[in-house]
Amino acid sequence: MKNIFLCFFILIFNCKINPPCSVLDSTCNPLGYFIPNLIRSNQVASTPTGTGTGTGTATGTATGTGIGTATGTGTPASTITFAGVSNLRILSSTSVELRWTAATSTAAGNMEYNIYRSATSGTQVFTTPVLTVNNVTTATITGITANTNNYYVVRARDTTGTTDTNTAERGALFNGLIRYIPLDATPLATGERIGNQSISQIGGLTPIATDRFGVANNAYLLNGSSQFFQFNQTTPTALPTGNNPKTFCAWIRTSSTSLQTITGYGNAPQANFMIVPIDGFISLTYDQSGGFNNQSTATSSITNGNWNFVCVTMQRTANANVSTFQINSNFISEYVNATTALNSDNSLLGTIGRFSSAASNWFNGNIAEVSIWNRVLTQAELLAVFRN
Repeated sequence: MKNIFLCFFILIFNCKINPPCSVLDSTCNPLGYFIPNLIRSNQVASTPTGTGTGTGTATGTATGTGIGTATGTGTPASTITFAGVSNLRILSSTSVELRWTAATSTAAGNMEYNIYRSATSGTQVFTTPVLTVNNVTTATITGITANTNNYYVVRARDTTGTTDTNTAERGALFNGLIRYIPLDATPLATGERIGNQSISQIGGLTPIATDRFGVANNAYLLNGSSQFFQFNQTTPTALPTGNNPKTFCAWIRTSSTSLQTITGYGNAPQANFMIVPIDGFISLTYDQSGGFNNQSTATSSITNGNWNFVCVTMQRTANANVSTFQINSNFISEYVNATTALNSDNSLLGTIGRFSSAASNWFNGNIAEVSIWNRVLTQAELLAVFRN
């Protein structure tokens, strides 16, 4: 009976001092007032469950395959080394070939090359490529609008989605280009890639020389006495005559310092010729009031045994004959001759390697990529042609 009474007293007393615990209150201990340390030291921790929201920073590693696009800041997934397009070769009036050295990346796998095009230099939009190729170092662009200029940039993209940002550019200046004759191993019957006629070799010429890219048997070597090329048309059409503007360009490698003709057309004295004079200059010679007028560069820049890019331009402006000269990447000079108007014609077969009107001024060495425009190319355009 005493034991029962004691228990009852303890319960009554505790409830008076501490309000009753709720059954929902998991932290309540009805005996905690008397022996809190004893009871709580023997509690076992539990893991609450439920849902909620919060903020924090997550870290981890993600893996996957394929090409995707990553945005944000931080270290790129990989590094690409790529110099961009190195060479452009005209195949026809509506097609070109681009070449480059393969890109390398710290990421293994497929390498994608995206080709971008614009009508003016430096204005490519790098969102939609005109062509995409994989794991190659060359590409052919077809369907080009005739008589338009085209400038190309090639960028590499690896399997992680990293894309290089090079701006190396090569241009095809079709606007006004009326003759393009590569003089490589392509058969001469179809060797004039732009123009309405084929050409013939005279004197037993064959492509036995190394071209400017180091390709063997892909360039002609003229002997300086009996070998040249001839347009297969009595009166070459579309060639600029009279006072009409014109640009002549070619790649040459001379073997002698004699006066020699690169290309020309017309019957003397009414003719147009691009000539390498004896002192290593370049000049444009044409008829002027019944006689020849020789406009030469002021500096000797061409040395035997080396490939050189040479260009001359001519136009009649403000009652003056204005010519410019380019050797390799250097704009050499502008020559202004305020005399009578020009009277050049195209009455004879065009030639490469000697005068069109006489068997003289033979070229000794290599000639390649002869181009004629019916307009004056700007300095920037001449530099674009040189870079090809």
